[in-house]
Amino acid sequence: MKQRQRRTHVSSLADICDAVSSSTLTEVNVPQLVGSENGNVYVPTLDWHSFLSKSFRSLPGIKKFRHFRFRSEHPGLLTIKANPDDSEQSFDMCSRKAEFASVPHEAPPPGLPLERQRYLYKYIRQFVVVEAQDTVWPRPPGQEGIEVPEAGPGARAVPEQAAKRKRKGR
Repeated sequence: MKQRQRRTHVSSLADICDAVSSSTLTEVNVPQLVGSENGNVYVPTLDWHSFLSKSFRSLPGIKKFRHFRFRSEHPGLLTIKANPDDSEQSFDMCSRKAEFASVPHEAPPPGLPLERQRYLYKYIRQFVVVEAQDTVWPRPPGQEGIEVPEAGPGARAVPEQAAKRKRKGR
């Protein structure tokens, strides 16, 4: 995969899929998109945090612990240790009896903030191949007055630079 990606110019999700698909002769690598540039969601994300926070507490300082153990004899009780030689601590994760009669609500992707969209459109878009510019970095809504540099040599320089690096042995 890495070798194929280094030799392939990638500007969009479709380009990544093509690089993954053609990375092996036996087609073992199969790409699966979870969404598209235009906002279509193929694999929905569920709001598990809001759903589980009704019945469970979060563990304060979770990043300092390295060893976690759950036991079926004590549901909801978490045994934690920071290091293997430390004594075990117990933490009751249940704030109330967990009842799950439904599934969490879908959490739509938030998208990029308008200021970030403006920045990417104005300064980064020019480095994407011309054919993918409107797909990858479309004009932000209500931003007709933004001046954008023309797609200059930077838009086509990436494949040439990769070929130069390959010849130099990098």
